[in-house]
Amino acid sequence: MLKQSSHFGTWRFVRCFLSLASGMALLLLIACDDSDSPPTTPAEGTHFAYVSNGLGNSVSILDLRSFHVVKELRVGKSPTGAAACPQSKYVFVANTDSNSVSVIDSSKQEVVRTIPVHSKPFYVVFTPDGKRAFVPNSASNDISVIDVSKLAVEKTIRVGAGPTQALMSPHEPTLYVACYGGAQISAIDTTDLRLMATIPVVAHPTSLAILPDESKLFVSSADTGQVAVIDALKKERIATLLTGKAPVFLRLKPDGGELFVSDFSNDTISIINTAANDISLTFPVGKQPNQTAVTSDNSRLFVGNYGSNSVLVFNVDERTVLNSIPVGAGPDAMVLTPGDRYLLVVNSRSNDVSVIDTATSQVFTVLPVGPSPRAIAIQ
Repeated sequence: MLKQSSHFGTWRFVRCFLSLASGMALLLLIACDDSDSPPTTPAEGTHFAYVSNGLGNSVSILDLRSFHVVKELRVGKSPTGAAACPQSKYVFVANTDSNSVSVIDSSKQEVVRTIPVHSKPFYVVFTPDGKRAFVPNSASNDISVIDVSKLAVEKTIRVGAGPTQALMSPHEPTLYVACYGGAQISAIDTTDLRLMATIPVVAHPTSLAILPDESKLFVSSADTGQVAVIDALKKERIATLLTGKAPVFLRLKPDGGELFVSDFSNDTISIINTAANDISLTFPVGKQPNQTAVTSDNSRLFVGNYGSNSVLVFNVDERTVLNSIPVGAGPDAMVLTPGDRYLLVVNSRSNDVSVIDTATSQVFTVLPVGPSPRAIAIQ
């Protein structure tokens, strides 16, 4: 079972604006997990986590059986997005400043291929069957499509300006791409490899979420403080909701009933009722909330607070705060291990990963990684 940060992430819980050659600023987001004395077995067969280190040009590999750092692999320049391929042994890492994707073979823990793509890739997302990977190239306004069996680019698809985040539809062969510079979503047919629709949305689309039944797509804008609601069948906007300032990250409950919006500059979480298309609650959290995670039973929300170096635990049903857990500096990317046993939290400013035991809501160990960690993927 695989999990991606996200993310970048989007993936990314914190707003890290990177200047491109075009002068456009883009944002990135990320995710992670913890406990009290190191466990001896991984969560439900999960073995390794891969953390991209943006300023180290490397990927740190973490053993989730013994919770120690296995090794650090050299990759391209400024690695950002990381994703584990379903149905295979590969982990793909987007190298933003070297315009490439590093392919890690998790059975060997080695880089086995470097795939050239176009300009400023930030993110990687796979089809559910793991046969293709899609890489948004933010400065060349296109998507590189990688044939996983050949580890080579099979096609490049033009999209709107500044593609950053991308989201695969759970069942339909559709990829949604947030075009930060174009105030639009590009919808791609992942079977025929063609642009099937361009959907006008809010300015500077930032984060994406889609309902399990694929009826609605939600798109946040960190710059305007809005979330657009899209009819995914008709490919048109049906509502626009005002949230707190700088909604940088969206996290959907597994049952699809509610959407959690991280209001980075408001120090709050807004909860959207996805059936009614309205905000049912806004509650305060720590400083600068960014990435979040929700347990598979829909009961608990974990909020990474970038500005207060903590993770808040929220009881979703009772609408109460259960705990606030101190972590490293600048918590960013985070991911729950399969079975929700641990939460891995990437601390972007202290260059480490806090491992939280979700049963006790305590950090039991901290693992050092490379400088400026950005994304995390579990294989």
